[in-house]
Amino acid sequence: PIVIIIDDMPLQTQITSILAGYFGSRVQLNSLNIGQNNILVCGLHFWLTYQIQLPPSQLLIMPTLPIPSLENPIISAQVSYYKNQKKDWFRLYLLPSAIKSLQKTTISLRKNQGVLALLDNRVNYRSYGTAILQALEPYAKISYLDLDWGDGVMR
Repeated sequence: PIVIIIDDMPLQTQITSILAGYFGSRVQLNSLNIGQNNILVCGLHFWLTYQIQLPPSQLLIMPTLPIPSLENPIISAQVSYYKNQKKDWFRLYLLPSAIKSLQKTTISLRKNQGVLALLDNRVNYRSYGTAILQALEPYAKISYLDLDWGDGVMR
């Protein structure tokens, strides 16, 4: 199956609806009942919890980096602690958390030699992008979309 990890709930349902319009019942939202030719749209927590129980994925798509949200009170409190210590809260807390999440996310993908499509362009233009890509090594970086590649995957 193809897995699309989206944590934003409204966007998750929008993407699921759009894909279901093209691919019908092959598209599932947060479901454990998926087949080899299905498309699963889920959140990061769902994927981390159930990836071992799901069929091996050949393609995992992540539109955004899993950087923890400051809207979470626990994350916000930890960031405040680093700020009060006059420390680089992003590099000391948020970035390592994102890297750890990415590494956990790709465990089953690596076992099956699948592809991670990380669509967040911040890895190309932010100074921390290199650290993220190094954590995913080995990797191949492309800056274009090969429209023919998906033909075999989507059928």
